[in-house]
Amino acid sequence: MLSLDQEIGAWDSVLLEPLTEDSFVTNLHQRFKRDHIYTYIGNVLISVNPYKKLALYSADLAEAYVKRGPFQLPPHIYAVAGTAYRWLNDRNEDQCIIVTGESGSGKTEAARIVLQFLVLVSGDSPETKLIKDRLVQANTLLEAFGNARTMKNDNASRFGKFLDIEFDFKGDPIGGHLTHYFLDKSRIIHLASSDRNFHIFYQLLSGGDIHLLKNLKLQRNVELYNILLTDTNQATLSDEEDKTLFVYTRGALEVLGFTDTEIIDIFRVLAIILKLGNLQYVPCSNIDGTEGCSINNEYELFEICELLGAEPRWLRRALTTHQIDESIMADLSAVDASKIRDTLCRTLYSRLFTWLINKINDVIKAKSLGRRKEMGVLDLFGFEILDCNRFEQLMINYCNEKLQQFIVSSTLKEEQAEMSKESLEWVKIDYFNNIAICQLLEHESHGILSLLEEAHVQSDSTYLKRVAQCCAGHSHCLAADSQLPADTFQIRHYAGGVTYKVEGFVEKNRDSLPREVSRAMFRCDHPIIPALFPEGNPKRCNPKKPVSKSLQLQVSLNSLLKVISGRQNHYVRCLKPNEMKHPRIFEMALIQHQVRYLCLLPTVQLWRTGYCYRLPYIHFVSRYKMISGSTWPRWRGSAVEGASLILRSLPIPSAEFTFGRTKLFVRSPRTVFELEDFRKSRLHDLAVLIQKIWRGSRERRKYRKMKQSQIIIAAAWRSWRAREEFRILKHRKEVEWATKIIQRHYIQWKFVPILLVISTRSMLVLDQRTLQIKYRVPATEIYRMSLSPFLDDVAVVHVKASPLANPETSSASSDQTSCLFQSDLSKKKGDFVFQTGHVIEIVTKLFLVVQNATGKPPEVNITTEFEANFGSQTVTFTFKCGLPEVQPGQIRVLRKANKMEVLV
Repeated sequence: MLSLDQEIGAWDSVLLEPLTEDSFVTNLHQRFKRDHIYTYIGNVLISVNPYKKLALYSADLAEAYVKRGPFQLPPHIYAVAGTAYRWLNDRNEDQCIIVTGESGSGKTEAARIVLQFLVLVSGDSPETKLIKDRLVQANTLLEAFGNARTMKNDNASRFGKFLDIEFDFKGDPIGGHLTHYFLDKSRIIHLASSDRNFHIFYQLLSGGDIHLLKNLKLQRNVELYNILLTDTNQATLSDEEDKTLFVYTRGALEVLGFTDTEIIDIFRVLAIILKLGNLQYVPCSNIDGTEGCSINNEYELFEICELLGAEPRWLRRALTTHQIDESIMADLSAVDASKIRDTLCRTLYSRLFTWLINKINDVIKAKSLGRRKEMGVLDLFGFEILDCNRFEQLMINYCNEKLQQFIVSSTLKEEQAEMSKESLEWVKIDYFNNIAICQLLEHESHGILSLLEEAHVQSDSTYLKRVAQCCAGHSHCLAADSQLPADTFQIRHYAGGVTYKVEGFVEKNRDSLPREVSRAMFRCDHPIIPALFPEGNPKRCNPKKPVSKSLQLQVSLNSLLKVISGRQNHYVRCLKPNEMKHPRIFEMALIQHQVRYLCLLPTVQLWRTGYCYRLPYIHFVSRYKMISGSTWPRWRGSAVEGASLILRSLPIPSAEFTFGRTKLFVRSPRTVFELEDFRKSRLHDLAVLIQKIWRGSRERRKYRKMKQSQIIIAAAWRSWRAREEFRILKHRKEVEWATKIIQRHYIQWKFVPILLVISTRSMLVLDQRTLQIKYRVPATEIYRMSLSPFLDDVAVVHVKASPLANPETSSASSDQTSCLFQSDLSKKKGDFVFQTGHVIEIVTKLFLVVQNATGKPPEVNITTEFEANFGSQTVTFTFKCGLPEVQPGQIRVLRKANKMEVLV
């Protein structure tokens, strides 16, 4: 279990006694030897690069630092990230974690750990997991394309990076945005000794399969490519790790939504850059005496054009000639052509890197609208002092000067100014302010960077003269001095003096391609290349003069500092323990130098005598009024009095608080987190109270609603029951009435006599009164006669399924019944059922008539059960005899559905 009791030395430098530079460095050394690489200065974290893997990071540990205050557990980068994450959610304030330190101090790893922490502690919904995965993979991709091995750092960021992550109200990431600053693209064509080019080249050559490399027209041997050789033509080597990292890089591209085709297109651009660097120019003399050149290895040009999807003659002309005007072309010398080739390589890689970041931003940007909270992680390239420092080192060190000036100003200068403004007792703390160096670099009229923008500065020698003129006598700049090497000037930066070689300054600052090269690139069939060179579009109007690299950097850097100045900032100050990149080696002098230029000792003094947190009284009361019963729920007095009442209700020593003119000051970070804990506990109690009241109110509303509903339901049920009883009674009466009517009509129908006439050809049914023929059944249609063996006088004449009557006679009304038990024979086909006292005579006569008409006797069926066709259904007749309920000499007929019983 983590505990502060297990810490070695002082875990917070504010607790050091006595406080001196030696005791400060010795304390760091003591802790470093026991792998305690993190130490606090108040809420500033010092991180010493261990140059080895340590078991300091896990999901459980991240969870512990989220749940507990940072000063309840040992110093850790998780504590800084956890504090920022907690304030993001609790205070709804935008946050920023600023990671600083020179090259090799572990800034990239620290920024990665911060991102890892945010991934571990946020939500686990499928949408959130996808966003987190994309953010992590974006970091993986940027390291492959933007990091390289240098003499001082195996994974040096060669660009500045600001990752802004957006969170929703639950504290889950919903998107992000990446901004990069000044990619060190000179590395593409110039490698110092012990340096390598960007990781992606080695990953591609080591990890790409044979089929992929064949399609890209590449070979696995790193030594075959000039851009992967050092300035002294020494080969740089791939590691076994590069092969593994290629799998991760390709996986990152897939997670970020790049299709297989787009991934191959990206690798094709890398292959084009590798092969462009191999182009060799041979000088030649023209007829007019001018110097020209030709490409010695034409096969490389043809393969490049095949990868580009371009005509070789276009690219050859663009790389070996220069267009003076619309109609005049001039040959380039081999030296000038080589410069254009190198510029094209740098431009291709730089624009591909920017294109990748734009594509990543499209994928990771937040899709939802509404208020969002943001947390930025700033990882700028570290301060550099190399054997030969060029334009790139000046840009990198300028960024570090500006960031150092911002940190010093916001922590030391503004802090002390605040104390004086609030009329607090204060002992001034001296520190080195590098504002003079920033002015030296960026002054509008005579700053070292501004001089590059002067119209008459067209060469490096002219630029050096202007530097010597404008900076003569400046305490932080030395130029045109006999102690300096030729073509150099020196700036005494906050981190030490750096001598810069001016060779290439003017060209690299402008870094523009000839228009004919851009046009050749735009005409390529490669899916990505035309988008990288929009200025090559012939339909495009003459573009404005391109903005110089130094001016671009100044504008973007000032914009960045403006963004982070409006946020709650948290600092991780990284230190490099040795120059050899070896573990367990702690060079006291090197650490002491970094402690001095980072102003760490003044920071400790500020924390020992100053205050870590301040808040205007009205804001303090608004945030913490629920802690005291005297100020909750509404305080109507003065803000100062309200703050005093709140503090008196807390078990915190009064020495921890100081009242200023307009603000309340809190001395230690531990007190701030205790205040937050009291507030969180009280909020929990209030939440329980609100829940209790709300649940009671909800249950009362539910009871009243249920009671009212019960009344309505009971009334409706009683009404329905009364209506149902009335309906049943009414139906019963209607049934009785209908039964009487049916009985009366049935009785009347059954005693109506009809005449049955049998002729030689048919059977006729006549009306007894009018002697009008009602039905005519041809003898040929009769095929069977059925009757029972009892004295029931009932017989059935079975008729074939054919019309029973003529059209004239078939229209008779259906209510004039013609035979027993059937009422609609004029409309339906069926058998004749009749009852008569002469049943035997009729059956006999019909038998003879049918036999004469058809030539064969009809079937006579005598049985107690047979079927008759009633048109739409078949009815089964059943005859029963001797039943007690039937009087002798009478018959009784009962019908149920398709069954008819005749009781005799």
